[in-house]
Amino acid sequence: MAAYITGLSYLARGESWQGIASRWPLLLLLAPLAVTVMIISHRDAISWIASAILLAWMLWYLRGMVDRVVQPIGKSVAGLLAGIVLVDWAAVPRMADEFNLVFIGLFFLALILQRKIPAT
Repeated sequence: MAAYITGLSYLARGESWQGIASRWPLLLLLAPLAVTVMIISHRDAISWIASAILLAWMLWYLRGMVDRVVQPIGKSVAGLLAGIVLVDWAAVPRMADEFNLVFIGLFFLALILQRKIPAT
């Protein structure tokens, strides 16, 4: 989680800049996903699904950095801030079904609140 927040912070620092953002924060953003997949050997199916959702979410918001296209970094930062809940969800190897619903609910709550309160 610390690596994700650090990468997100470095990405957010460039929010006011015009042009193409640096790619190196991608390594920090992807670190929690790589660690959970490599380290936690006893994962259930929901944990793998959470990791896949996290990866898809990050790729969606980071596609401009990968393609080296000029895009507003603020939109990427806002999406990645909501993705913090997904990072937490993917990091938990096994849990009761009720907790899965809590993570999903918190994720959608973050998205809804971002419509009312600017994330950045």
